[in-house]
Amino acid sequence: MSVPFSHFAFENPNISRSRWLQENVPHYYSKTCELVGPYLALFWQKLYELGVYLAEITKPARDWLHEKIPVFLEWVGVTAVHSCYFMR
Repeated sequence: MSVPFSHFAFENPNISRSRWLQENVPHYYSKTCELVGPYLALFWQKLYELGVYLAEITKPARDWLHEKIPVFLEWVGVTAVHSCYFMR
């Protein structure tokens, strides 16, 4: 039988905390898993679907960036070297 923590903390100071935890945590953990488990599974499923959706939606932008970033980095490198050369 589980004992509420408030009862343990305020009304029964003789029970050690570790004993209370050993006796009650497994009970509350199983109750929490039983209650939250289906919602957590649904959450992970929907999060995965969102990731797939975002990957599909952003594919054109990512392809464009994949094409343009090397050109931009080359331009920055050339411009920076050119600027540093003339600053001396």
